[in-house]
Amino acid sequence: MKKTLLFLLVFSLYLLPSLSSRAQLYVGLHGGTTLPTGFYADSKLSDGEWMLDGSHQRKVGAGTGFTAGLDVAYAMPFFNDLSVVLVGEFMQSEPNKEVKKWHENHADEGEYTLPKYRNIPILLGLRYSYPIGKYYDLYGEALAGVNLRMITPYIKGDRTFTYDNATTFSFRVSAGFVIRDMVSIGAGFTSLGKAVLSGNYGYSDTKYNIMNPTMVTVTLGFRINVLKGLTRNVQDY
Repeated sequence: MKKTLLFLLVFSLYLLPSLSSRAQLYVGLHGGTTLPTGFYADSKLSDGEWMLDGSHQRKVGAGTGFTAGLDVAYAMPFFNDLSVVLVGEFMQSEPNKEVKKWHENHADEGEYTLPKYRNIPILLGLRYSYPIGKYYDLYGEALAGVNLRMITPYIKGDRTFTYDNATTFSFRVSAGFVIRDMVSIGAGFTSLGKAVLSGNYGYSDTKYNIMNPTMVTVTLGFRINVLKGLTRNVQDY
């Protein structure tokens, strides 16, 4: 047993420099635009088709918003083109132009405060990078995880609508470019997960229809290799 432990220790000490020379751990920040799709983007208040004002409706009426987040990527020591990626984001959007215009046109019926749609997805997955030049990589990724959905209160005259938070399953597929191993430009499709919208409008609880936030995201990011100082070799100088 002692000989085995000694062998493993010596072998680990021998292997550690090799692993360090190959290790790549990237930490980055990114931000961009969210473009809602499907029922998450649609609304038609002239026909009462807006979920937050009608429990039987499916149209949410979310407008263009923003996303900002942190991402960590660890490249496999023996296959640097493949990375494990962890992403955390904060997303927010307001109701779309149609919803805003309708409320502006009916402002004389009472004061109003429109809700904000907020999502916090935490996703884990894989990213594959393919070099297409000396300074450029093309990448594709698939991620899945959980999302915390939140909606701020909607006030219409003397009525206040509040909405319960929900935790849902989320996934994303995206692709883009990495420039000089530091700057990333990407676009993807994100589904933040289905869940019934429930809440309260002042004097009773209610359940709305199923909400399924889906969107296209376009992002710009900056990342650094935090182990770069450990991965240099003679050829780097």
